[in-house]
Amino acid sequence: MNKTLLEIADSWVWFPPTVKVIREPEFTLAVNPMDKNDNVVHISQTTDPAALITHVEGLVKKEGGQTIKWWVLAASRPRNMHGILSDHGYIATEIVEVLTWPLGDAATPHLPWPELPLTNVGRPESEGNITAAVRLLAAVFNNPTPSLDELSLAVQSWREKPMTANGYYIARDTTGTIVGAAGLTVDGLVGKFWGAGIHPKWRGQGLYRQLVKLRARVASENGAGHCLVKARVGTSGPILRQAGFHLLATEVCYHRTLS
Repeated sequence: MNKTLLEIADSWVWFPPTVKVIREPEFTLAVNPMDKNDNVVHISQTTDPAALITHVEGLVKKEGGQTIKWWVLAASRPRNMHGILSDHGYIATEIVEVLTWPLGDAATPHLPWPELPLTNVGRPESEGNITAAVRLLAAVFNNPTPSLDELSLAVQSWREKPMTANGYYIARDTTGTIVGAAGLTVDGLVGKFWGAGIHPKWRGQGLYRQLVKLRARVASENGAGHCLVKARVGTSGPILRQAGFHLLATEVCYHRTLS
């Protein structure tokens, strides 16, 4: 199962609706026409890495981009792509851990933090909850403020299937204000966790763990046998590892500003 989970992790890519996706046999490139510094290589497999780097940089320049973010995954080839990118002026700026959790039998699921009550988390109940969640996550991760189009797309997706397992989950403070949010996609036998963030004033009070446990429970109820999450090594990674999540692989993002 580990090999299957790793393959799922390598192919797990979400493209915002506003980006232009360029797919070629050796790579997948997402170009953001709204942000010249947001051009991301997600998967690359080649026998001629120098030629591939030159080709990708040319495409980004042609699209008006200035910065490339190049992810090196377990499936990236050649295996020494880390060193090759470094030799071409790329700098490692982010590392994530690919972690998994076995859920066991749906009738008696194996959940993290079994004694932790789920008192402050749940599903969005309104369009306002959705927009609040999207705005909160953008702020937590220092991303640009969501556009009206992005907010409308998130609301539309929720309207179409408000009770589905997939989508946003929220955490509230004692006044009912949304101070945390996270996402879940149940993909066959795997529950994919994404986008978890808590407002800085409410960190360290168990809300992140509640969001993890709630999504694990929902994933199990909807047929998943494992949870999969890509966690930042300096924030969520240590929390999940301490809870017992298993490390499958690491992924490294390299940046380079084009001249």
